[in-house]
Amino acid sequence: MRNLKLLIPFFAIFMSISSVKGQDNKENKTPEWVLINGIKWATCNVESSGKFVSSPYMYDEYFSWEEAKNACPSGWRLPTLKEFKGLLTSDKYWGQKNGVNGYFFGTVPNQVFFPATGYCADSLYDQSDYGNYWSSTPKNSRRAWYLLFGSFGTGCVNIYRYVGFPVRCVAE
Repeated sequence: MRNLKLLIPFFAIFMSISSVKGQDNKENKTPEWVLINGIKWATCNVESSGKFVSSPYMYDEYFSWEEAKNACPSGWRLPTLKEFKGLLTSDKYWGQKNGVNGYFFGTVPNQVFFPATGYCADSLYDQSDYGNYWSSTPKNSRRAWYLLFGSFGTGCVNIYRYVGFPVRCVAE
């Protein structure tokens, strides 16, 4: 009976941590989302339109801004500029996950890793040096806002919409 009394608080703590981190993907047991500043962030990038990559440190596809607006799976969407700015107010640091450079946002257990993916403009550039992720927020008819990070720090800037960046989604 004494062992059972010790086990119940442990189980309660474990369950509360699991529920905060979101649902597990059936394929790889990676939490599907983490909650940072009230926003549910996907833990993986989009692999192809409507599908996530299988692990947080992987990235695959580069999307123009027009393509990115429709790339997230059902129940997910592209983050707004305001949501990216909110993410930038969380704890954050440049580091590596499984040998991949990138940025960690949030605090454990609500921490998400964004790999440094570079960008695509006819060829791939700056992979492992910079991360670039589209927001849903346009600047004007030719440019849109995106999250930029590297070993130098983080920020939100704008660029021409035809440049290819990966997509990280937030829950609708």
